[in-house]
Amino acid sequence: MKTIFITMCMVSSCLALHAQQKTNIQKLNYHKNPYWIQMIADPSVNYFEAVKAFGEFWKKRKVPAENDFIVDGKPPQEKKWTALRKLLHHKEYNDEKTAEQYSFEYKRFKHWQIMVQPFVQPDGRILSAEEQLEIWKHQRQ
Repeated sequence: MKTIFITMCMVSSCLALHAQQKTNIQKLNYHKNPYWIQMIADPSVNYFEAVKAFGEFWKKRKVPAENDFIVDGKPPQEKKWTALRKLLHHKEYNDEKTAEQYSFEYKRFKHWQIMVQPFVQPDGRILSAEEQLEIWKHQRQ
């Protein structure tokens, strides 16, 4: 009887630990992987979860510049990344490459955020296109 009780306690503690690790991994993955790109394409996404994934991803990264061109129309001077400089400043180099790689997606997310914000419900659900159309029709009458 004692061995069954001890086994049950061990199994339940392992399950609880596994569930805790799973939530930590998900947060860690938000930091490592840009899940927010797929989230904004999903009409049933939870708005708050998408914003959380976006924030976690960009928390420790360099955000892309708002304007890629300066006043006279010339592109900004790019740093020359030699092999030695990449080695010595690898964090800065990786930040620049990430910002460059995801700059279009970053701006697309910000636009999505502005467009859906009026239709976000308190639970994070975004109204469907049909529901938005019904609201528009109701306001016109």
